[in-house]
Amino acid sequence: RSVGEVTVTIAASATSGSAEVTITPVVDTITEEHETIRFGGTAAGYAVGSADLAITDQDRVVKWSLSGVLDEWASARNSVGLGATARLGGTSGGVFTASTASTYGTNLSMLGWGHAGPDGTCTSSDCYGGTEVTAANNILDHETTLFHFRRWFSIPAGSVTASQTMNYGVKADNVAEPDEVVRRLGARTLPTGFTEERADVTVRDTADSRIVFGIDTDSNAMGNQTTIAEGSTGGGVAVWAGWPPGVSSSQHTSATTATLTIEEDTEPGAGEAGDADFDWAPSGPLSFTIPAPATGEAGLKSPSGTLAGLTVTDDTVVEGPETIALGGTSSLGSGHTVTGVLTIVDDDADIALSVSPGVIAEGTTQTVTVTARFAGASSALTAATDVTVTIAGAASGGATLSSGVCPQTGDDVCTDQTGNSFMVTIPAGRTAGVGSFQLTAREDSTADDEEGLVISGAATVGGTAVEVTAAAMTVRDAAQTITLSLSDTASPPVALTEVAEDGGAQTVRVTATASSAVGASPVTVAVTVGGGDSTAAVDDDYTRSGTSATITIPAAGTSGSVDVTITPVSDTITEDRETILFTGSATGYGVVSASLAIGDQDRSIRVSPVGGDRFEEPPGATQVAYEIGAEAELGGVTDGVFTASTASTYSVGLSNVRVFMDGGTA
Repeated sequence: RSVGEVTVTIAASATSGSAEVTITPVVDTITEEHETIRFGGTAAGYAVGSADLAITDQDRVVKWSLSGVLDEWASARNSVGLGATARLGGTSGGVFTASTASTYGTNLSMLGWGHAGPDGTCTSSDCYGGTEVTAANNILDHETTLFHFRRWFSIPAGSVTASQTMNYGVKADNVAEPDEVVRRLGARTLPTGFTEERADVTVRDTADSRIVFGIDTDSNAMGNQTTIAEGSTGGGVAVWAGWPPGVSSSQHTSATTATLTIEEDTEPGAGEAGDADFDWAPSGPLSFTIPAPATGEAGLKSPSGTLAGLTVTDDTVVEGPETIALGGTSSLGSGHTVTGVLTIVDDDADIALSVSPGVIAEGTTQTVTVTARFAGASSALTAATDVTVTIAGAASGGATLSSGVCPQTGDDVCTDQTGNSFMVTIPAGRTAGVGSFQLTAREDSTADDEEGLVISGAATVGGTAVEVTAAAMTVRDAAQTITLSLSDTASPPVALTEVAEDGGAQTVRVTATASSAVGASPVTVAVTVGGGDSTAAVDDDYTRSGTSATITIPAAGTSGSVDVTITPVSDTITEDRETILFTGSATGYGVVSASLAIGDQDRSIRVSPVGGDRFEEPPGATQVAYEIGAEAELGGVTDGVFTASTASTYSVGLSNVRVFMDGGTA
């Protein structure tokens, strides 16, 4: 108020007087009783009465709300429980504001009631008034013989809400019609001084009468294929609107229009719009008109169109199948939401198996590593993927596999895995996983061809089975050998056994030849140049183009070759011939090595006189004796010049040294 007290003066000879005071009610959000402001006064010699001014609470509103969906049912009788709430509050600026507390000292109780729908949309065959109804009204009985649309709502003191479950009976009429407001939830009798905002109870039309979108991504029978590959466009996807099977023509008396929309699906593994998984940019709205049926006609559909504005992203992410939700509205109302689903097939989810080694020789045991890898993927799922790996003999020319774990007899091979099967897991966030098993190949005394094993797999991604490409292994006969040989690169080639120390760089062709044609799989021969029993030291005696080389003998072939470069080091050391050993290894084969000698150009001896190289015949003498010193020197001739060696790696003995006269006579 503006002042605490105010004075009112009654003038002489008058019967009344007045004064003004300003009162401003405080707007709160507390549901409370009406409150009064009492005006009282005093006057000498007079008794003064009082006057009251009430403040009306704007929060004395009951707002009703419902949660849940009320659909027609396929059967004639059924009921649905909807969550109903009565909330105290008020409306401020057109917006309902729930009270923060109630000052009522006792419970506020009211009877929630189903009133007849507004606007005349509820026909007599759908609505049964605001009274109790029985099973005779075609409504499913409740727990007793009566079915109630009413419940008591008691809002405790200090609270603002009360909730109940309201059971509504729904009649299925199998008529394609707009949604109907069959009930409005409100109080049968409101507490004194309260108003209410009622809640509509809308029944959506029966699911049997809803329109569906048909989809076909190939040219076969309509609706035969509803999947689309990554990287595809919707120009080849046929789509149409139609009534589902079982909807009779008597339900539809006129043509019905459906308008298409495409959205991101909300289900797990759903596609994402906006270039993540697909992009939808139509040139305009897509509308489909289902014609009015002739008598007895059922399952009608509109002429088909295409999803020309759809582009599916071709990514490299393993994500499993994803769905694109086709939605829409129809001229029959919101109860006829049009639905359809298009599934994106993930081409990155396919898995390829590989094994190492790919060959095992009879009489050996090897640990075989199996790798499962998503094909072409750059990133992977957030969940791990299990691949069930199975080892079996090949269908043609296959090895026999023991059913039990090793050791076993009688079969070609056995494993350490029960049932010859085990699991390889691709971890979350990874594109590959690794597992292993132990394989033993039995040695027999029979010379036989290669025998095959198949390592296959099975897996699901996103609940859908994906393709797993199998790997192959070969069991080779222990008696087979591969021989290495050396030649130059001429045509035809000339065998090489030695190169000169001063001969410069030499291209050496290394050929691996199998004792018989290899099987259906190529054979890889790993060749090592030098090392082992080689007497020539790399870098000191020669250089090479590589320490190793690989030769591949093609499937069903007998030989393969590779070229390496050998460059001898020209020194001045007299030494024995030195050899470079070429050794090899190949799974399932014994490999015979080859060697290349380096010829020493320093293996020459020069003998020269010591103490003089000229002798004179004295006049008149018939015979004169001279002592001649001789020196033997090791070395070599380079460019026609004799070069003495700086050292010798062995002793050299000379015998029968002679002096020759001109003409060669000793």
